[in-house]
Amino acid sequence: MRIGIISLFALLTFNTLAQDTYSKFFDARPGMWCRWQNMLVEDESLIVSATFSGDTSIVSSLIRFDLFGDSIDSKQYSDFILGIEQSLIKVNDGYDLIGNPWTIDDNGARGNMLVHLDDSLQVLSLEELFYKEKLAINTRGIQLGTGEKRVYFETLPTTGLTDTKSHILILDIESDTIKYEIEFGSPLALKYVDYSISVLKETPDGELLFMATPQFIGEAGSLFEIMKINRSGEVLSRIVGPQSFDNNAMALDEKGDIYFFT
Repeated sequence: MRIGIISLFALLTFNTLAQDTYSKFFDARPGMWCRWQNMLVEDESLIVSATFSGDTSIVSSLIRFDLFGDSIDSKQYSDFILGIEQSLIKVNDGYDLIGNPWTIDDNGARGNMLVHLDDSLQVLSLEELFYKEKLAINTRGIQLGTGEKRVYFETLPTTGLTDTKSHILILDIESDTIKYEIEFGSPLALKYVDYSISVLKETPDGELLFMATPQFIGEAGSLFEIMKINRSGEVLSRIVGPQSFDNNAMALDEKGDIYFFT
């Protein structure tokens, strides 16, 4: 982890004969840990989404940079955790930001929030997508697809039970109404500690593909699985194997061939 530091690395190509490279460090939240960050790249700027934590507080930030790494503007949100994988997408009237509160409410729960922002990153409206008593949410990310938005996250009980599940919500791109809600847990129907979707992709034939890491009680280490599903949650194909490292990655080419590391 890094204390309040966001690092920027860029390769800017101006023409076929010349290019400019740089690296910069931006001190975003001195004295706080940078828990995670992700980036939305646009034509003339890029927006870094980052969540920071101190001893007793959580602060998230959106920081817009020009393509030379100079800060243009920023917004901060207290007691709010942004999506780990991808927290921001561009929509017609501004941006959609996904995340969840840090604080557990009186019902032993925290839901996830879809935050609509204008082009200057000011909040226009908030919409709670998923909320259940005695469940806390860890938001993974938001994606923009053809005619839809995809939000994926984990739910974990606040009652002390070890029953973490992953969820995918398919939203209408205009109204944000939920068209499909998909839930997954253990692929082997065993008691497990954690089930986390780390990568979500759309396949060339229009189905969904995700990579997950189930970790089971009593097992040394954890598994990985790659699963292809339709939007009703029907499993079309699946690969399950032992996970070798804490980090994993998956890529999909235009033919639908899968490349992964775990």
